[in-house]
Amino acid sequence: MSASQRRPGTAGPQLQAASGRTDAATIQVVQDHLLYEQPPPAWRDGQPAAGYPRSFAHMGGERFATAAGVYLGPELSGTADGNALTHALTTVDPAAYGDLRPAQLFDAEFWTARPAGTTRSDPVTGPPRPGRFDTDTVRGLIRSQPRGSALLATLLTALGGTRRVLFVAEEIEPVLTWIAAATLLLPRRRALEIGFKVFTLDPVACSQRVVAVHPGWGKPAATVDRPGEFVVLDLTTLRCSQTTADPAARAWAELFCSPEPLDLAGAVMLADECGLAPMAALALVRAAVLGQAVDPRHAEAISGWLKTGRSSLIARYGPAIARRLAAQAPHQDLGALRALDAAMASGTLGPGAAEVRLQRLSAELKAARAADATTIAPVGRVLAAEWGTAEAERAAEAVVAELRTAREHAFAAVLLVAGRFRVPITCTGIGRPVDGFVDWWAEHPETGFDPQLWPCPTELDERLRAELCRRIKNTPGDRRKIATAWSAQLAPRQPAREIDAAILGSLMADGTPATRRAVLTEQIGRATRTVAPEVPFGELGRCLWQWTLPTQDELRLFAGAMPSDAGLEPGVVEKFLIDQPQPGGLTVSDLAVVAELVSAGRLQPSPRTEEFLRSNRIVEDAVARLKDAQANKSGVAQTLHQAASAVLQAHARDLVEVLLATETPRVVGDVFRTLPGPAQSDYITGVARMMTGDVAASLIAGAVVVLDESDAERTRQELISALDLWLVRNPSATRRNAVDNALDRRGTGNARALWSGLCGKPDRRGGGWFWRRG
Repeated sequence: MSASQRRPGTAGPQLQAASGRTDAATIQVVQDHLLYEQPPPAWRDGQPAAGYPRSFAHMGGERFATAAGVYLGPELSGTADGNALTHALTTVDPAAYGDLRPAQLFDAEFWTARPAGTTRSDPVTGPPRPGRFDTDTVRGLIRSQPRGSALLATLLTALGGTRRVLFVAEEIEPVLTWIAAATLLLPRRRALEIGFKVFTLDPVACSQRVVAVHPGWGKPAATVDRPGEFVVLDLTTLRCSQTTADPAARAWAELFCSPEPLDLAGAVMLADECGLAPMAALALVRAAVLGQAVDPRHAEAISGWLKTGRSSLIARYGPAIARRLAAQAPHQDLGALRALDAAMASGTLGPGAAEVRLQRLSAELKAARAADATTIAPVGRVLAAEWGTAEAERAAEAVVAELRTAREHAFAAVLLVAGRFRVPITCTGIGRPVDGFVDWWAEHPETGFDPQLWPCPTELDERLRAELCRRIKNTPGDRRKIATAWSAQLAPRQPAREIDAAILGSLMADGTPATRRAVLTEQIGRATRTVAPEVPFGELGRCLWQWTLPTQDELRLFAGAMPSDAGLEPGVVEKFLIDQPQPGGLTVSDLAVVAELVSAGRLQPSPRTEEFLRSNRIVEDAVARLKDAQANKSGVAQTLHQAASAVLQAHARDLVEVLLATETPRVVGDVFRTLPGPAQSDYITGVARMMTGDVAASLIAGAVVVLDESDAERTRQELISALDLWLVRNPSATRRNAVDNALDRRGTGNARALWSGLCGKPDRRGGGWFWRRG
């Protein structure tokens, strides 16, 4: 579109012609931001029309508009300042500019300096061609300027910031040269967003980011010494208010000013779309577009880009970059080699992956030894077509060479690297250094090494176990200590082997209930799956419970899984019965479980176990007779004397319960004497509690017999206190006489005399006088 302009206050600018339908918003953009601004009257005096500077302006946003303006001359009537014409190119498609930047359109062939003859103007078709400012020309012009690279870097830095840019210049061409140069180094879309206007009378009010003023048009709004809101670049003196530039801007400016041929549009596009940091992106450009070596400082980032970058860019630039990086591999650091190896392993970037892998392996081995590293990320496989026998042999030679001089942690670190790279080595191939490492490893379980991450893991694991077995044999007293130290790392596989058997015992002794059950279940499964196990099933129990007692559930689970011809280790069950911890100790249910095992044919009891089981039957029979009111209770106490104390204590609750219900005081006294101390205490506690209520005379009589026959002072005092309290609560002669009668019929003379003394009355049969004790 084109418009003529009149002095404000007259008819104003008029749209003269357009190449197609032009909406009001587009017209408004041109009128508000792009129209030619006439110089001030003081400057115009005596100036011919040809001496007026041209204008060139651009606006970005939803619509893109670039305009060229010229002064046409004074009005014929002589009453106005004169006419100017602004020819604008507008579009909503940024691709319409092609690879050009708006400033490069200055002096393009399609601009007109004459008013249109009709209301229609010719459109610009196809990608536009630059005017005088093609890329090579702009590069040459900037290169020829004193301090051209430094000023371009400063301008580029300013465009990346927030401040506006103001040029001071007498001619339009130098300003547009600098704007073209700076925007050629920006991605197209960003360059199109930067508006500029050359020239303007009021740079502060002007809406464009970049403006230019003429020094002869009055005092400028800003100067190099007083820049205000602007970064001021005075092209009349080649001075700038800002003297700093960021590293990326300096590097791009140097590249721009270099004499080397350069596909600048491709370079800027690649830097913009690669996604790398600015300096890494520039290093990529230098390698991909200029064919230079990759800057080692950015080799890792660029190698990573080869694996993760946009596929279209990788297809275009990737193989060449990979070749350069591979050629530089011997001089790259480990991070770069890791990234390059990961990118090239697939073979999509061309040959060279195997050599890069070997270079990386060498660097990993040296780094592992230097840092005693014990972790390394998994390594993918190299394309089979590149990794053959020769490469595998070279890798093995490199690993073995390192292992023969490595020690301790460094040895393990080298093994880890070899394992990650799947290098085929054996302990035999390594030689004697393996023995030294295993000896040190056996001393340091805290290292937590996992042989499965190493080459030849089975050989190394077996050598470690053999060394631990040797140490247990030489120092049997350290057996559990060694087992406990290694139980978290070595899974027991062969219970017949000393270290495995010890670890099994440690896991059971120190583990939680869940751990114990998991170990037990695993070992049962292993034993049942083995046709001819190295350790008989029954003896496996000895390994499991060598330092701990089995639980009832564990015994049932283990016994239930045994084959028909197997039996539990008798010693395990004997310990289960005899060594139950206090308090609590042996229980009736413990005895029942063992009885079940014997009955089911799963256990051939030891003599001590048989004694406990016989004692259990004796006590059960005694309890049953005491409960049976019709049964003959004579001899019960004598029978109980044959039972083991631990079994009597296990049945304490039942025995106390039946004693408290027994009506024959003599039987109560006899049975009481058979009870172990804790069970006697339980009886006294129970009888004292019952005396606080309404109880039978036989209960009181039984307590008196127990008191009479007890030698324990504490027992006597507790019973006397309970009986005294009962007497206080039961002063009735009837109730006292009932106890007296119970003792008279079934008690002994001594117990009856004791009762009389407690009651404070004489014994009718004896001549003595007994007083209640306080």
